[in-house]
Amino acid sequence: MEALVQIQQTLSEIDRRIPDALRIAMGVQLHATEPAHYRDEVTRFAAFLFLLPPGEDGAGDDPMECDGGGGDTAESSSSTTTTSMEIECEYFRRPRRPLRMVAASCYLPDHDEDMHFLLPEAGVVGVADGVGGCSARGVDAAAFSRALMSNALKAVADFATATGGMGVVCSCPYTLLELAYSQAVAANTQGASTAVLLSLDGATLRYAYVGDSAFAVVRDGVIVHRSETQNYFFNCPFQLCVTDGTSVTDAARGCVEVEEGDVVVVGTDGLFDNVFDRELRQIVSMGRMMGLSPKQMADVIAGYAFEASTMKNRDTPFSAGSRAQKGTSFQQGKRDDITVVVAYINDRAIPDVIRAAVGLEHHYRTVSVNSDGVIKSFTNSLLCPPEPEQKHDDGDGEAAGSKAISSPRKRKQDSDDEAELVPSPKRRKREAHDGAEEGDHGEVIKKASLRMDWKSCYVPHHNEGAHFGYDDASVVAVADGVGGSRKDGVDASAFARGLMTRAHELLVTATDPTAPVCPYTLLAHAYDDTAESGASTAVILALDGDVLKWTYVGDSGFAVLRDGKIVHRSKPQTRYFNAPCYLSRGGGVGITEAKVGETTGRRRRGGRDGRLFDNVSDADLEKVVQIVTALGFSIRHMVDFIAGAAYEMSRCPEKDSPFVVASRKQRYRAHHHQGGKIDDITVVVARVVSSES
Repeated sequence: MEALVQIQQTLSEIDRRIPDALRIAMGVQLHATEPAHYRDEVTRFAAFLFLLPPGEDGAGDDPMECDGGGGDTAESSSSTTTTSMEIECEYFRRPRRPLRMVAASCYLPDHDEDMHFLLPEAGVVGVADGVGGCSARGVDAAAFSRALMSNALKAVADFATATGGMGVVCSCPYTLLELAYSQAVAANTQGASTAVLLSLDGATLRYAYVGDSAFAVVRDGVIVHRSETQNYFFNCPFQLCVTDGTSVTDAARGCVEVEEGDVVVVGTDGLFDNVFDRELRQIVSMGRMMGLSPKQMADVIAGYAFEASTMKNRDTPFSAGSRAQKGTSFQQGKRDDITVVVAYINDRAIPDVIRAAVGLEHHYRTVSVNSDGVIKSFTNSLLCPPEPEQKHDDGDGEAAGSKAISSPRKRKQDSDDEAELVPSPKRRKREAHDGAEEGDHGEVIKKASLRMDWKSCYVPHHNEGAHFGYDDASVVAVADGVGGSRKDGVDASAFARGLMTRAHELLVTATDPTAPVCPYTLLAHAYDDTAESGASTAVILALDGDVLKWTYVGDSGFAVLRDGKIVHRSKPQTRYFNAPCYLSRGGGVGITEAKVGETTGRRRRGGRDGRLFDNVSDADLEKVVQIVTALGFSIRHMVDFIAGAAYEMSRCPEKDSPFVVASRKQRYRAHHHQGGKIDDITVVVARVVSSES
């Protein structure tokens, strides 16, 4: 009963997180009825995406030497042709360098005999499945699988502790399996188990497995490698045990060369007995296109396998194998423990649905550029309907709910209000009353308290950016070191990091860290306390009730979005094109030249950045936010996708960036530059939410 409750809770959580687009594509029940046009667009795109790739009819040899097995036909890799785009755009070319693994898992127990572990920082994952038949002899069928995985995990962790790093012994999964097995035998552990171990060694995925616990490598929508199950006969896999079992020397072992962007799916037979390879490929393709995280992908695959295992009159790999090898008429799923581990190989790429929205169609990873019309039609169904163009506030004048405040021309060092990081008690009392509304009968109703839920992403180039967020005071800040300092032999990052470090220290050491913060005063004090050489732009934002206050110098800026539309956008301070105002101990503008202002309103989303706006236009920023919101993804996805879009645009000569458009208007090296601007990229996204959430 406990397992049933656990499954129900896990499935309920998975059900809540599955994007409706994937539900429609895979025929999963929807939460609510979606508009007919949306269902049509998703169905049309899914049908196109799920077409079998060239060569899957079995004609010709598979250049990846894909292993068959698992109750479905082996899938072959379609041939690729080097294009001029691949030559010109350095990002498109996949690097041959050591790769990393990002992994997550989902476990849906039935008899609770599976066991798994993952150490993505070491590039190692393992899955084992206890043989249920042992329970008929009064033996704990889970004992051997748990011993194998526990021993393997301990060996990897002990090596990491001893060496202060990961690797060497971890690079050979067979050695790891042999060690884990010998320890289980030495302890006279009862029961039996299948097992599979994988380790990432540079750009090589090494494997060792026994039985029908298996794995598949998916690349660009094609399964390029699938482990072949080891069976004595149908439904009787090879298995490790103390006596009368398969020897560990019978383990299948080998390696697969992997590339950036590959997806590795590892699981017990509870997955591969219920999900055909073609279905797995479809889920991975659709999930990657929409930007699912490894955890979301594992949840979706496990949920799909569970659904298949409980349905009658549904063909599965298990039922197909039963009919072919035993001559039965069986046609349904197989109830069992389901373990799924999904590992992404060093993938920082944005999903193709984002690329379609912002004009990066030549960077498609999961679909062909020839399908541009189909994917863009699907993408458009996720975007907000176009509205009459309204000029949003650019930071220099007043707009709805916004106002600019003149910067003080003289620092009042002896003024309590000016010298404090937080307002005076008298002012705070007045603002507390201002933060309330009057009810129908004249009573005072306090407004809901708000806070910032923020995440950040930093993609270094010269590594001269710095940023921080401080939850207690709802403050975020970004600084960008001026690269020109390098010409004078100065560390161009020093001033930016010093400025952010001092600002953060002032917040941490404040007498009342929860009190509202004045961004200008915070920046001014941090500037006074920063002695490092160099120069930097900066922006600081603070949430005070339902008022967002800001101050900035230079072209580190921010945008406030509400319902997917920009309602406020800072205007860069520049001396001339590509020469922003900056703060420095030996030059630059004075702190009194900082822009100061505030905007009011209900809940909103805001993006704050260093070199984002040189590469991402306001319209493209809106599109990314709208798509991430429509698909129900987290703020973590949003910040990663915005930064990823800026990164790809900075290196793509086929798309004009805001930087290039501005350079042409200024006749600035117009004939020498096209595409984006390569630089450090710092993005902070803060969603304004209720303090109770």
